[in-house]
Formats: sequence, structure tokens, C-alpha cells
Amino acid sequence: MPDVFKNIVDMPASRFWVSTPRAAVVIASIRRGDKLHYMRPNKREMFFEIYRRVVNLSLKYSDWSMPKLIETVIAQPAPKFYLAPGSARVLILKARKQWFAEKSKRLRGC
Repeated sequence: MPDVFKNIVDMPASRFWVSTPRAAVVIASIRRGDKLHYMRPNKREMFFEIYRRVVNLSLKYSDWSMPKLIETVIAQPAPKFYLAPGSARVLILKARKQWFAEKSKRLRGC
């Protein structure tokens, strides 16, 4: 099972799963020279990928504001989920438990 969760977190995601305000704060820190050494490697990698894309997009659309650039980048597909396999396991098992509870609740009504 650990290999399954590792494969899941390495799959492409439909977007970057971070809020625009949080990404704006971290991108501003990176622009000031912060290397984000205090973050976990996955999150640090995600924010540097967002930063790289924001810089590239700002070259193309120099008239756009920073929040608009960040919002556009966050909505783009991400190369992976940027989660640890253990975190993915917790999220999947929690969703599975909720699914079974809802199914059980529906069946009791029959």
C-alpha cells in the first residue's frame, strides 16, 4: 500500500491546492529572498513552482497585478499533489469512512 499512496501523490493534480492569500504571502517572502527552509520539502517545492510560473507569466503579461498572476497560476494544473504519502493515506481513508457512513445512512432509510 505505501507504493500506491506514493503513486497517488505523484500524479498530476487539476490545480495547486493552496489559497490565493496564502500563496501571495509566500510568494512575497520568496521575492524578498526567503528560501523557505522552515517548510516541509513538498510545500517548499510547490511554492517555488508557483513562484517560477508567476515570474514567467509576469514576463508575458507585465500589466497584470501580482494577485491576478498568482490566482491564474494556482488555477493551472499542478505536476503533482505535493503531499506526503502518509498525508494522502489519511485523507483517502477519511473520505472512505465518510462515504461508507453516508451509504449506511441511505440504506437505513430503505
